Formats: sequence, structure tokens, C-alpha cells
Amino acid sequence: MNLLVTFLVAKVYAVTEAPKLDLTKDNSGIPDLSWADLVDNAITWLATIAALAAFVGIIYSGYLMITSNGDPAQMAKAKSNMIWAIAGFLVAIFAYVIVNFVISLGEGLSS
Repeated sequence: MNLLVTFLVAKVYAVTEAPKLDLTKDNSGIPDLSWADLVDNAITWLATIAALAAFVGIIYSGYLMITSNGDPAQMAKAKSNMIWAIAGFLVAIFAYVIVNFVISLGEGLSS
């Protein structure tokens, strides 16, 4: 019982004493982001979604390989899916890296 009370009190204290995160300069509720920040955020989300889709594709290809039971057509389909999933994963990573590199170049030139 004492442990439960301690946990609840700590939880309430943590919630009531949490610092406020203010992303705006004028408290309008709209974050103060530059175009570079917006593009960076969009590319980060898109690259994350693409990488997750590629990961799911890799898992699915592995499943096809395991369940092919030696069928050459099924194994060829699984290998093709694996190659395209890995290619998609690499494209997502390179897109993220290239966009962040270009943004850092632009920020370096503007300062």
C-alpha cells in the first residue's frame, strides 16, 4: 500500500511540475519554424514512413522465402521483393541524408 501511495504521489508531482514547452515567440500557438525546419520535419517523417514500409517489405520477403518450400517461382518472387525493399530502404536513408546536408549548407550560407 505504501508503495502504491508513493507511486501515485510521484506521478502527480511529475505531472504538476512538468515544464511548459513553448515553441512560439508570440504565444499564438503556431510554432515559429523556418522553411528549412518545415522541409526537414516533412522529410524526416516521410523517410521514417518509407523506412518502416521497407522494413515491413523485408520481413514479408523473409516470410515468402521461408514458406516457399523450394518452389523456384516463389523464391524468385521473394528475392525480387527483398531487393526492392532494401533499395527502398536505401533511398529513404539517402533522401534524409541529402536533404539534411542541403539544409545545413543553406543554413551555413545564411549565417
